[in-house]
Amino acid sequence: MLRLNLKLKRTLVLVVGIGVLGSGVWVGEWLFHREETLVFAEEPAGPANPRGQGTEPDRATIAVHVSGAVEHPGLYTLLEGSRVDEAVRQAVLLEEADLFTVNLAAILQDGQKVHIPSEDERLEGGWDSGLVNVNTADEARLTTLSGVGPVTASAIVRHRQQNGPFLDKDDLLEVDGIGPARLAQIREQVTLY
Repeated sequence: MLRLNLKLKRTLVLVVGIGVLGSGVWVGEWLFHREETLVFAEEPAGPANPRGQGTEPDRATIAVHVSGAVEHPGLYTLLEGSRVDEAVRQAVLLEEADLFTVNLAAILQDGQKVHIPSEDERLEGGWDSGLVNVNTADEARLTTLSGVGPVTASAIVRHRQQNGPFLDKDDLLEVDGIGPARLAQIREQVTLY
């Protein structure tokens, strides 16, 4: 076995330590200063150009109306496949916004309205008042509506999954098992947001 004197051992440990430290600094610089840095806008874009200028040319655009507890309510033009979160970020939430009933991960559709309730609004007429949100309720919750059993509840969920959220209470007429009489029966028991 090779025997090294004490001075040589210390020098070797120092050189190896500096090498490891230098490598760590280089790796850290490489990781944190790559060109693929995400850039977040500091100011919201505001309502978008209805002609969709400034968007990627190979993807279609959609128009979405954002209302409620946002700083910039209005019409936004987004890329097809955008999520509710993207529209809400552009509209800028107010402090009193209540996202409890808003699905930020939902994919937006052209012509959709996204309403962001305030905390007071939700307490007055949504979740806490016993209304059933037909856009987010599961089958068990839907069966609490007058005249809606498991078959109709399943049809509501299936329609919502295939066609996107209900934009108007009258859209429930498109669901198998819901006709004008049934809609009149549940109209005051449901909410869309």
